[in-house]
Amino acid sequence: KQYHLSDVYTESIVGQYTAMTRLGVTMEDATKAQGAFASTVTDFTMMSRSQRDALTESALVHERLGIAIDDTAKATQNSIKFFGASGDGAIKIQNEIMATAKALGRSPQEMASEFAQAGGSLAKFGTQGVKAFKDLSRISKLTGMDVQKLLNVTNKFDTFEGAAESAGQLNAALGGNFVNAMDLMMATDPAERFGMIRDALDNAGL
Repeated sequence: KQYHLSDVYTESIVGQYTAMTRLGVTMEDATKAQGAFASTVTDFTMMSRSQRDALTESALVHERLGIAIDDTAKATQNSIKFFGASGDGAIKIQNEIMATAKALGRSPQEMASEFAQAGGSLAKFGTQGVKAFKDLSRISKLTGMDVQKLLNVTNKFDTFEGAAESAGQLNAALGGNFVNAMDLMMATDPAERFGMIRDALDNAGL
């Protein structure tokens, strides 16, 4: 009635509620998961029931750990459409993000939300997008800058015009020829670019 989906989706909701009630999953939670994935993940309704159930059950487990279902659905769409993952691959990526958050001592909720929001900015990296995000998350932890702000800095060097302007401004601020626009433009990895900017600051003694 809520989502105008067929009876098989209702059966999944009932089955998930019954199987996961010991984790505190309510009927409302199971319904919300099916709806979020059906409206956000464009391949969801073309998947087999077992694939759909695996995705939504994983999302429900992550919600018990504080990850918003909407963020998991967005991250799944990113993983499939931008990073070339399968449904199972999208679950694996979510688990990798959780493990990275734990290793960095960061909030899993915050990192999952950042991954969901950064998908469009990371799409250009294709299958390397998840690695780029994890590298940026490490830099974020070290610098205190959020991932989107880091991407805003490094994305300025995507074009020759942008690289030349930004490198010129940076060199002027540093008082010397510390960064090369062409080198920064050719280094497409955002973590590598940030490292080059950091090295320029070090070399300038700032």
